[in-house]
Amino acid sequence: VPSMVLDGEKISGSRAILRRIDAYVPTPPLYGTTDAERMRIEAAEQWADEELQAQVRRILWPTLARSPESLGSFSEHSKLPPIPGPVLKAMAPVVTRVEFKLNATGQDQLAGEVAALPAMLDTVDGWLADGTLGGQEPNAADLQIAPSITLLLTIEDLAPVFAGRPCVAWARGLVTQQD
Repeated sequence: VPSMVLDGEKISGSRAILRRIDAYVPTPPLYGTTDAERMRIEAAEQWADEELQAQVRRILWPTLARSPESLGSFSEHSKLPPIPGPVLKAMAPVVTRVEFKLNATGQDQLAGEVAALPAMLDTVDGWLADGTLGGQEPNAADLQIAPSITLLLTIEDLAPVFAGRPCVAWARGLVTQQD
C-alpha cells in the first residue's frame, strides 16, 4: 500500500494520496472541472483500485512464480537496497506462495485471469474513447490505471492480448512522461 507524509500528515492508499494532492495542489485538477467529469473520473479510479489492480496482481504473481529470475527486474529502479539475483531466486517460492494467499490466486487461476483481461482492457479503451482518460493533463484515473497497464505490458506472453489496443500507447506515454 503506498503511503506518504505531507505537512506531517501520513496518508495511505493511492486514492487517499491523490485526493490529498488534489487539495494541496489544485491546478491542474486531478478530478476534472465539472461534477460530471468528477463522477466519471472517480468511478474509473475506484474501478482501477478495486478491480484492475487486483486482476494485475492475480496475473503477475503466478507469472513470476513461473519465472522467478524475473523478480530482479521489478526492483531494478527501486529505492530499496538491491537484493542479489541468487537470493531473489531462492526467496521466490516463499514470496510467491505468500502473494498467492494474499491475492487469492495461483497457477490454476492464471488462464482464467488472462481470459478476463480483454474485457478489462475494453473498459480502459472505452474510457480513452469517451475522454474519461487520456486528456491533455493526467487525472486521478489516468494515474491509477496507466501504471497497471504498463506493468502488464512487461509480461511478454500477454502481447497478443494488447495488440492494436489504444491503451498501450497511452499507458506507455503517460508512465514515461511521469518518470
